[in-house]
Amino acid sequence: MTTLDRILVRHSPQTDVHHVVVEAGMLAEDFARELQHVYGLAVPAYGNFAGHTLGGLVSTGGHGSGYANKILVCQVQVHIQIVTMLLFPQADSVVELHMIIEGGIQVKIRRSNIASQEIDVPFDDVRDKIRTANVRSDPIVILSTEVFRAAALGLGSLGVIYSLTIRCEPTFNIEEFRTPVEISWPGERLSGCFAFPSGFVDMYTLDHEFSTFVLHPIPDPSRGQVEPGYAVIHGVYFGGKRTGDPPARHNCCPCCPGSRGLLGCRILQNDCMATALLCGTSCCARQVPMVTKNGLRMLSHRSSYVHQWHKVLQLAPDVNVVTMEWFVALDELEAAVADVISMAVTYGTKCQHFSLLPIACRVLEADDFYLSPTCQSRVAEESVSHYGCIEVPFLPGEYGAAQFHKVIDELLLEKYQARPQWGASHLLTQPRVRKSYPELDKWLQVYRLFNKNGTFGNAFTERCGFDDPDARKSKTQSISRTRSFRRNRRGFVDQRPDSSIFATIDEVDDPIIMSESSV
Repeated sequence: MTTLDRILVRHSPQTDVHHVVVEAGMLAEDFARELQHVYGLAVPAYGNFAGHTLGGLVSTGGHGSGYANKILVCQVQVHIQIVTMLLFPQADSVVELHMIIEGGIQVKIRRSNIASQEIDVPFDDVRDKIRTANVRSDPIVILSTEVFRAAALGLGSLGVIYSLTIRCEPTFNIEEFRTPVEISWPGERLSGCFAFPSGFVDMYTLDHEFSTFVLHPIPDPSRGQVEPGYAVIHGVYFGGKRTGDPPARHNCCPCCPGSRGLLGCRILQNDCMATALLCGTSCCARQVPMVTKNGLRMLSHRSSYVHQWHKVLQLAPDVNVVTMEWFVALDELEAAVADVISMAVTYGTKCQHFSLLPIACRVLEADDFYLSPTCQSRVAEESVSHYGCIEVPFLPGEYGAAQFHKVIDELLLEKYQARPQWGASHLLTQPRVRKSYPELDKWLQVYRLFNKNGTFGNAFTERCGFDDPDARKSKTQSISRTRSFRRNRRGFVDQRPDSSIFATIDEVDDPIIMSESSV
């Protein structure tokens, strides 16, 4: 076996919910295409997951967008019949995980089904089963909400995910709307405060099942239709709803009704085009706002666009970006966006360089997974029902991107208790993980059960403080001098006879990048 990229089996109960077992190494884009064309099925609010594996997406909290939607692992199913809700009361999109944990032990983890009179297995019983199992044992079936909430979003650190059982529904088409947005920006010299336009919040909370909006972070002082004398933040709102209309025909002409416009043309959305723009604007930084503004105009369209679910929800699949993403309470989204834009203006002024890419904002419902960035539990026993997501992307090689991300990260953490997305660049360390996730200890007991000897430990788990101190000390003493020398050559370690390699790694300031390739 050299690859894990197949759909293994589909279970079709007598309802409109289907269970599909798929290997975790299958690319999300390939899974969506095969699910659509071979089985006629769909996963709601799939998101822009081109290039990611399913195992990586689930393990790091991959998500789409929508007020009634959650991260992929626990996506809410809203278009199901009453009989389905009685048979499958849980809202998890991932029904079961088949994993290989330390020692080669196979486990199948899922929540207990109350409708089938299943009862959660106590954690002590789970521990006893795993301790007595071996590599030749049959897969251990674990019916435990506690273990599932830890393993489903396990950051690739609890074991190897072999397969996922994903709950799907019959395929559907989406009608996508794109609305230009202009938001008044007071600026430093003008009185007033940043605020979304009237009715804008209703668009992404009430009007559409799927929603995203992008904003150009550089105010335009030239002209605007909001209020005379104010600068304007330009943006585009993307909203989508299910429809029975047939898909639109393929074309790239922005003048044709039903077309996605220039956004649907792959000639204009690839790394070569991005590099050309980056090189051109590096010679004249003042032209960057104009380039980005014109790019936003290409995103908007005077008519709606209808196509299959996965094609509408996929955007810019061929452009690589360096991005960080933060989650704040939804009622703080407006203020957080204002702070990010203000910081972008300061960054552009000082560095004489502006990002070519707009910031993206999304909305998600909270969930109950221990290490989910949208977990409903926050510090001081505070509970959140919905989160707003702010993504700040840069093209690779843009000047000052790492420093800008770090400043934004510190600002959002201090003012809004923001949590970064695990699957993007982030600056998480042990103190911050402990502060941001009040249920961390519940996750750690599963982590240390599945990974008791540190088989799946690495620099990431050490930096975040997941590893047991005794196991970490033992692992440090077993590191060879050859490995220390190689890390020396790469600049990670200042070798001294009495130094600890892990204590030195903790001092590195570079962001940790988690992606599907690392899980």
